[in-house]
This record gives sequence, C-alpha cells and structure tokens, in this order.
Amino acid sequence: MTRISNSQLYCILVGLLTPMAFLQIPGLLAHLLSQNGWIAAFIAIVPGYGLVLLFNYILQHSQHPFPYLLIEHLGQPLGRILGFIYVLLFLFLTSHSLRLFTDFTETNVLPGTPISIHIGVLILALVLGIRAGIGNLARLMEIIVICGLTFVLVLVLIVILQQGEIERLLPVGSLNYNNLAVATGTNLFIISKLFIVLSFGFWCGNKDEAGIVMKKAMITYVLVIGMTTLSVLMAFGGTITSVLTFPTFSMVTLVNIGNFIQNIDIIFIGVWILGIYGIAVLTWFMACYSLQIILNLHDYRFVAAGTALLVGITSILISSNILELLVLTQVFVPVLYCFFFIIIPILLFLLILLKANRSSSLESKI
Repeated sequence: MTRISNSQLYCILVGLLTPMAFLQIPGLLAHLLSQNGWIAAFIAIVPGYGLVLLFNYILQHSQHPFPYLLIEHLGQPLGRILGFIYVLLFLFLTSHSLRLFTDFTETNVLPGTPISIHIGVLILALVLGIRAGIGNLARLMEIIVICGLTFVLVLVLIVILQQGEIERLLPVGSLNYNNLAVATGTNLFIISKLFIVLSFGFWCGNKDEAGIVMKKAMITYVLVIGMTTLSVLMAFGGTITSVLTFPTFSMVTLVNIGNFIQNIDIIFIGVWILGIYGIAVLTWFMACYSLQIILNLHDYRFVAAGTALLVGITSILISSNILELLVLTQVFVPVLYCFFFIIIPILLFLLILLKANRSSSLESKI
C-alpha cells in the first residue's frame, strides 16, 4: 500500500481547502458583514474544530478507507449506491474548479481565448497527474502548498504595510448576527472538505495522528483566509470590497515594491493555477478511486481517461457566463458541501456511535 507522511497529508488538506477560498471568500464575507468580515473568518475555527473531531471519530472507528467505509457501516446495497453518488459529486466539483479557473482567466488574463482550449489543456495535465499515483501527487502538493503559503504571507504583509489603513475596519462589532451565522457557515462548508481525510488518512504511517494533522490544516486555512480578508478590507474598505468580483486579485494589483516592482498579478496567476490544479487533481482522484472501490476495478488510473470527456463537457455546460457561475458557486455548491460533507458524516457518526453502544451493552450483559 502507498504511504504518505503526515506533512504530505497536511499539504493535501491545505491545498484542497485554501486556493479557491482565497480568491472568493474575502469578497463574500465583506458582502455579508462589510468591514467586519474578518471576524467571521476567524470565528470559523470553533465549528471547524467540531468537524475535525467528527471526521477523526469516523476515521478511527473504520477499518477501511472511504468509500469502502460506507459499505462497512451501511451494508452492501446502500453503501455502494451512496459511494457512486459521491463519485458524481467529486466529478462535478472537478468540473466546477476547472470552469471557475477558466472564467477567471477569460475575464482577467486572456480574454477571447476559447474556454475549450483552457479546459482541454488542464484535463490533459490532470490525467497525467492522476496516472502518476498517490505518492507523486502528495509530493506535488507539498510544492504547491509551500509556494502558495509563501506567496500569501508576503502579499498580505506588503499590502497591510503599504496600503492598509486600520480606520477602514471601524466600527468593529456592529454585526448583523444572521449574516454572521451565514458567513461563518460559508467558511465551515469549505472546511468540510477535510472529508477526504477519510481516504487519505488510511495511507498515513499512523492514522491515529490524522486528527492532529487535520487540526493544523484547519487552523492554517482559518489564518490564511482571516489575514487575507483583513488585508483586503484594510486596503479597500468594506463597501468597495463587497462590490468587487475578485477583491483578492484586485488587492494584488496594488502591490508596489520600491516603486520599481509592479504588476505582480502574473505571479499571482501562476501560483493560483498551481492551487486550482491541486484542487482539481485531488477531487478527480477521489472520484476515480471511489469508482474503483464501488465497481471492484483493478486500478483507478485508467478511470481518469475514461471520465475525462464527462468532466470536460460538464465544465463547459455548467454555466453560460461568469455571473451564473458565481451564483452556482455561492448558492448551489455550499448546499452540496453541507449535505455530503457535513450532514451525511454526522449521520454516519451517529450510526457508528449507536453500534458501539449496542455492542458494549451486549458485552456487559454477557
């Protein structure tokens, strides 16, 4: 069995959580809470820790990785059917990531280029990545996360020192608590993608340490999104940030180092492409691996080529323009996260807990 280190698991989890949220979440938080959007970003650490405990409990009380653990706990018919639904979910999330990247590129970098060109090139790279295997994917995610976190840290510090004005965060604490709950929930839905640890946690040297790794990844995500939201708000203020389509990208264009180094947005695009590649390759890998288990296939690598056409067509047909895609991203996708990555794991947790209590009661009677 392929093994990955704890640091590689950490990079896999951070690489799945952060890149997409880094571009989108600050603007959404500002739209809901204006200058206090950063508060919701940091508050998410509380329910996020609850999800870490939830996934870790399921992981420690399962003998097989996802999706086989569905069969283990739910039985053959229901477990396989639900596993196949998860396959479709991961394929959809892969298509969604590709289309979001394509529309962002079309809008801000290469207008006029057919989206089929972008999607086709990325799909080819993703298929090659999946065929390389888990070990190579884990090493690739280490590179992506190191580059990404370094860039984010430097960017945030430069923006806060050059463009940041703390007065733009005032007044602090004038919150609409309904919007605060929605904003915190939005962050929680992103954190729920830690769900993939139910597969990758079994490939660690010691799955008992997966909970600690999840906690570190969750804290890293909260700090990155919190500091990014804080820097965007200090640069633009709550009102302007809430109307920008991609405020993080707009923040990058403000960077000016020594009145000499400007227009570093091309560096941002390069790093972000790595991040989107990481998200897409992980979700597509989860779809291929799940399909292998559900259909009792010999290997998952050839499944990527077989599903490439489905991913490509779905990416093109998922929306007609970027506005529809943003609505889909902010309304429909969070519902999927909530149901498949939060509600179903909670039900699975309750089922495992019930079985454990029942077996312990039987042992006490004996």
